[in-house]
Amino acid sequence: MTLTRCVIAFFIFFSTSVAANTPVKEQIELTRNGTEILLKRNYPEARKFIYKLLEKEETRLLGYFGIMAYTQIRNLENYDYRFDSEYLVLAEGGRKKALDVYKDPKSSGWDLLVAGGILGVSGFYKAHHGKWLASLWDGQTALRAMKIAYQRDTTLTDALLGIGFYHYWMSHFTRRLKLLPFVADRRNLGKRQIRMAGELGQVVGPLAEISLGFIDYVEKDYPKALVVTKKMLSSYPDNIVVRMLQGQTYFKMRDYQRAREEFKRILAIDSSLTKGWLFLGLIEAYEGKNPKEARRLLQLYLDLDKTATTHWKKLAEEALARLRSVK
Repeated sequence: MTLTRCVIAFFIFFSTSVAANTPVKEQIELTRNGTEILLKRNYPEARKFIYKLLEKEETRLLGYFGIMAYTQIRNLENYDYRFDSEYLVLAEGGRKKALDVYKDPKSSGWDLLVAGGILGVSGFYKAHHGKWLASLWDGQTALRAMKIAYQRDTTLTDALLGIGFYHYWMSHFTRRLKLLPFVADRRNLGKRQIRMAGELGQVVGPLAEISLGFIDYVEKDYPKALVVTKKMLSSYPDNIVVRMLQGQTYFKMRDYQRAREEFKRILAIDSSLTKGWLFLGLIEAYEGKNPKEARRLLQLYLDLDKTATTHWKKLAEEALARLRSVK
């Protein structure tokens, strides 16, 4: 159910949240603070934090990156585009500044890491809107920026999260869609790089772990994915991205009661996340014990999510069509 899109934006904020003109120790502390704010889903504080970065020239690149990542993460919580308007206000300026840093041979490793993060988010945004060639260009440029950053400063092990992430998911998608079959399979390499980032990186430990949890999910190692989600939710119980992963993992395992509890919790945290009603309806439909309730929930979703894309509407409508033959 498009869970693979979630982590693409989610990991980037934490893997590159540093400012080149700030002392390294302060950069690390700034990154850790930003990590905690977003993992705890304290969005008012996160937004205030990011816009303060935009006010200062020495942290403006980081601010651009922060607002781009923040808006896409919020979109992904409900698989929609509700925060695109805020994203678009600053995205082009951020992308231009990131490309200037990438092209400058004097750019520091820290600068390149932040620039790579901006280009990575830009690529994700374009992919989410079906602009695949533009997305690929930004994604590959982001990868090169992060590789150069790591080459210039091998203490930037955190960069391996972005590098490994790209290697794994590019291989995953080219094989799933049967595109470019000549592209080397770098999934195992990507996983090793993500693990290394988690073990040796200074700030990306939690994000490396979440990234591996998503990989476990797509590889259908559901018990292993649950080890990750349960650990993360014990520290960050309101994190929607992780809770969504846990709910869908239970759903795949046909543990419908636990899946139901997860999506009810999501709606309790934020009732605007309408996909929660969809998943509750699908749980009832697949469990088959209460078709009347399944129909109610699926129709409620369709009534509430007026901006849903064709994919999500079709998912609900097809489930409703199957239920019409059931009393």
